[in-house]
Amino acid sequence: MSVKVESFGFMPDGREVKLITLYGIDGISTSITNYGAKLVSLFVPDKYGKLNDIVLGYSSLDGYLKGHRYFGSNPGRVSGRISNSSFTLNGKTYLLPKNENGNHLHGGIKGFDSVLWDYKINGEIVSFTYLSPDGEEAYPGNLKTQIDFQWIEGNELLITYHAETDQETPVCITHHSYFNLTAEDFGKIGHHIIQLNAGNYLETNEELLPTGVILPVDGKALDLRKPVEIKKGLESTDQCITSVGGFDHCYVLDNKSEEMKQAAVVEDPVSGRKMEVFTTYPCIVFYSGNWCNGLVPGKSGKIAGDKSAFCLEPQLFTDAVTIKEFPSIILSPDQKYLHKISYKFSTI
Repeated sequence: MSVKVESFGFMPDGREVKLITLYGIDGISTSITNYGAKLVSLFVPDKYGKLNDIVLGYSSLDGYLKGHRYFGSNPGRVSGRISNSSFTLNGKTYLLPKNENGNHLHGGIKGFDSVLWDYKINGEIVSFTYLSPDGEEAYPGNLKTQIDFQWIEGNELLITYHAETDQETPVCITHHSYFNLTAEDFGKIGHHIIQLNAGNYLETNEELLPTGVILPVDGKALDLRKPVEIKKGLESTDQCITSVGGFDHCYVLDNKSEEMKQAAVVEDPVSGRKMEVFTTYPCIVFYSGNWCNGLVPGKSGKIAGDKSAFCLEPQLFTDAVTIKEFPSIILSPDQKYLHKISYKFSTI
């Protein structure tokens, strides 16, 4: 395994942006840019040994500056939505920037995806660090965040999240790559077979905000505990699917352990690729790319279309900063934030 660093372009203020490539086994590799600590490419062999890039993204920094901001990102300080763009902590109300229908999404206007991170290479690990200053996007406290990327056993991409703060502040970071296991330019994802190890999900309203109620998946198209083609769910008339145009739900994992556990498995019968998702987080968001139409061509020169990729985003409970019934996402100065997500690749 090895690491390569090259230029990826220049920020509008002239700062150079880098692209760091980590190599695993059998040609497997991933490239991450320090602009937003975004995962740019992920080359994985199919059942014949052919390598394809299986994540949506852009071939240059300019694409990320002008295109879909969340491709390959690690949203923060708080991933997901915060209702009414506000929360109260220790008797003080914090008014956050509104960037989606009056709500606060994925850290706001200047989230972790929109800043330049420092990076350091330590052997076969690349670490990205960013100090989010007190008051950035109206969040309290100076928050120091580190994201580590590394290949373990050559074919499992491990992403580790660390954070420390000098004031109490909400923190919930996830990984937001858009996957298509056939190839990033292939098209629709309906042929993929998915399984989620989750028997419950968070009920949401018409704005995709949790109501605070946890419901069972029994009898719904959201029940993915046994392997099922994604298109079967997408074609369902179940109100849970039709109301949001596909899958965009936060599932509560059955395994409550804070250790690494399997959250999801996706198989692609076309390429023979298999991806397993492991995490320390209690929840996982499954998003079927319902709104990923773009105006900027991706790496293949094609415009990404609806349902041309899917996301599997392990995380803490969505909007827990306003829903007190959910486990707290408040990080204190005497605590250290530590969570892990891994994507393991093989063939079927």
